[in-house]
Amino acid sequence: MLPDLDSIALFVRAAELRSLTKAAEASHLALAAASRRIALLENRFKTPLLERSPRGVEVTPAGDRKSTRLNSRHVKRS
Repeated sequence: MLPDLDSIALFVRAAELRSLTKAAEASHLALAAASRRIALLENRFKTPLLERSPRGVEVTPAGDRKSTRLNSRHVKRS
């Protein structure tokens, strides 16, 4: 089963902004809900996509590859 486009967009936004908080705000989600969506994506892809810290998030190498691929395929349709 493929992840939903909103979760993909959230991940790509978090990767671009280097902040899950800012990505959640931009997506009109509570931080806890955004964090759960990212965790579900990581579970789906069987790899960590983001490293969380008090200063924001860093994209893992696997997350960087997924972000680039997902951004070009699914998010930038318009």
